[in-house]
Amino acid sequence: MQAVLLFCRHYHPQRWQRACRVARAIQDRMIGSMKPIHFSSGAHRRHPVESKSLVVEDQSNGQYRWWYQLRLGKGKEAEFIRLPLLVKVQRKRPEDLRLDAVHVCYVRNGSQFMVGATYEAPPLEFSPTGIGIDTSVGIDVNTKNNLMALSNGQTYDYDRSAISALILLVDKITRNGTPNLTFRERARWEKLCRVNEWRIKRIIHDMLDALQTAGVTDLMVEDLDMRGDATFLEHHALKIKYSRLLRLLRLSHLKD
Repeated sequence: MQAVLLFCRHYHPQRWQRACRVARAIQDRMIGSMKPIHFSSGAHRRHPVESKSLVVEDQSNGQYRWWYQLRLGKGKEAEFIRLPLLVKVQRKRPEDLRLDAVHVCYVRNGSQFMVGATYEAPPLEFSPTGIGIDTSVGIDVNTKNNLMALSNGQTYDYDRSAISALILLVDKITRNGTPNLTFRERARWEKLCRVNEWRIKRIIHDMLDALQTAGVTDLMVEDLDMRGDATFLEHHALKIKYSRLLRLLRLSHLKD
């Protein structure tokens, strides 16, 4: 091939120039059809010692007190810029954060920049325990009629419409027997799982707040290992096996 190209270039210059123009046109069309990747979202772990990027305090500034020092570049060509930070003091005070530990930088939609830091949590304090009729409550997990039923008569149920949407999506993407997902399907699947898990946590949070307000100090939870009993049973309303429903509801983390 190299000999043919050299022969064409020296003895047929017009054909050589025409071939070069055709090759450049094909290359331009290929480059023009490509879309460059712009990283507008994601999470990045940074260590303050290695990256020199960290949260700093500036009491001389009248508008912003906390700043994030971000390193751009490497080596001698590196430069630092400071981004002002807004801190939610209702959740955690900046003085309680560990600014010398590894932190995570979040970028969302190309316009929001957030920093997640760690902090030393105080030891948990529990109310004095006392097993009695008024201070203990039993919890029964029942995915057929509700999510949880308490011994005092209260019940907490999960969102059936959200679970139905999750089941429809699973059936759609596994209809051909292939577990491979597209980027859009995987993003939708992960979003529905996060929303469903947040709703379950919200239900548990509301239940614990109500029990603590009522003076309950002890909870008795049943053994939630239902893998052997729920393999062949099917939920009549959702038309799904209980073993599959337990995985979708993330009930393996319910005790935690």
